Amino acid sequence: MAVAAAILMPALAQTASAVTAAGGNATNDIGRDRIHTFTNSATASNFVVMTGGAVEVLVVAGGGGGGGGAGGGGGAGGLIYSNAFPVSPGEISVVVGAGGAGGVWSSSTPGKKGTNSVFGSLTAFGGGGGGGQQAAGNAGGSGGGGGHSGSAGGAATNGQGKAGGTGGSSPGNYPCAGGGGAGTVGSNAVGTTVAGKGGAGLAYSISGVTNYYAGGGGGGTYNGGTLGTGGLGGGGNGGAANMNGTANTGGGGGGQKNDSGVAAGAGGSGIVIVRYILVLPGTVFSFK
Repeated sequence: MAVAAAILMPALAQTASAVTAAGGNATNDIGRDRIHTFTNSATASNFVVMTGGAVEVLVVAGGGGGGGGAGGGGGAGGLIYSNAFPVSPGEISVVVGAGGAGGVWSSSTPGKKGTNSVFGSLTAFGGGGGGGQQAAGNAGGSGGGGGHSGSAGGAATNGQGKAGGTGGSSPGNYPCAGGGGAGTVGSNAVGTTVAGKGGAGLAYSISGVTNYYAGGGGGGTYNGGTLGTGGLGGGGNGGAANMNGTANTGGGGGGQKNDSGVAAGAGGSGIVIVRYILVLPGTVFSFK
């Protein structure tokens, strides 16, 4: 007589549970996990749950634009992460935030705030725009960097990002501050010459590879000096090139170098990623 045997698959350290769902513009299976990625900031969508449970979710808003004239870097879009967000059968609204426009050099306008990203009850707030010339950075998910002459950085949303830095002294090169990132504050400008760097974002492997999200934009200057570099996680550089925040990272746009003759960097669009287990650990298989 054959003896039935049982094999117990080892439980893995993951708190998301088995879920059945649809939605998103890219769906990938990695091992026992399914990943839905939402990247379109032009049209709202839905995550449709057939079988409820808990999902891992990352929600990143659009980054703020850099300040015009000699401007501060844009703040990164707000970032929310949960490794066990409960979902029930039905439609969950998904919105991917757009990046804010950069300020205009001729009138030294501040950068525009990024727009919010939404996954059901979770709302990540758009990044604050960088201040133009002697204007303070604007508040947002992460705060925009301040303009020159000691202008203050914008405040961040608690739990979603960090504040922007403070602008440097004047005259000299009128350096401006970096925008805040999800992980660290935007750097202050130093003295009369060195603009601040954008704050660093945070790294997650929810997509199947490790990526940084929500870095702040670097600060600009008036007429020379050292420009601020963008923060890790899609932040744009201050100056006249590579100023835009990276799409689908929520990175802030770089602040303008006043004599560049172009607008400051736009913020990068946001992203929503959802991941859950297809096969529960602990499943018992029997054979003879």
